[in-house]
Amino acid sequence: MDIYLISIITPVYNAERYLLQTLETVLAQTYLNWEWILVDDCSTDNSYNILKDIAAKDERIKVHKNKINSKAFQTRNNALGIAKGNFIAFLDVDDLWEPEKLKLQVEFMKQNNSYFSYTDFDRFVKDSKKPLRREKLPQTATYKRILTNNYIATSTVMIWRSKTGVFYMKDVYYDDFMLWLDLLKRIGTGYKVPYNLMHYRLTSGSLSINKFKSAKEVYGMFTRKMGFSYIRGIVYFITWVVNTTLRYMR
Repeated sequence: MDIYLISIITPVYNAERYLLQTLETVLAQTYLNWEWILVDDCSTDNSYNILKDIAAKDERIKVHKNKINSKAFQTRNNALGIAKGNFIAFLDVDDLWEPEKLKLQVEFMKQNNSYFSYTDFDRFVKDSKKPLRREKLPQTATYKRILTNNYIATSTVMIWRSKTGVFYMKDVYYDDFMLWLDLLKRIGTGYKVPYNLMHYRLTSGSLSINKFKSAKEVYGMFTRKMGFSYIRGIVYFITWVVNTTLRYMR
């Protein structure tokens, strides 16, 4: 039985092109006890109207809209403030899930008493159905391990909030990465669910595509946001660049 409520968190901004595809993968979930919280960040396209239409057809879908255009971290925080679930799952609006994603992940976490989990995933370009590459990730994640090698994709993550306590995103470029660090520092270790359960769509706006900007923001995070010394920040940044480059060269 689907005893635990899972809150799915999705920030939305000008995503009308992909919303219905993402909706299909949520409605196809074999685990049924979920709420999907979508917060529109003042989209200028038809996203909000699409959201209202789909919410009218399923009471598990909760749609909200920011009063003013905000950053992704604040939009996610607005959704987290509304969420009622024992578990939190993140789903970016242009990514897709396998039908067993929620079921397999929550079962794994219950069986292994895991407070933080993630999965393998593959990458695909825009509307292509052919994956570019499957990302086979390490079995565990710790603060030290991902500090210079963030291999965890947002839409694969599930957090047992009843166990970790309340958490929120911080105002940094990689708000998800910073959250993983904060949580792993608190709980120790995260574990991989041994399945490929997510499809990551590469678009022109994907953070992973803009490598120069990503590197610049990570450098700033290490040297300014995290309180590291200048030398320590430089060392971590160089290690991050090397690990990221090797990961994309596989």
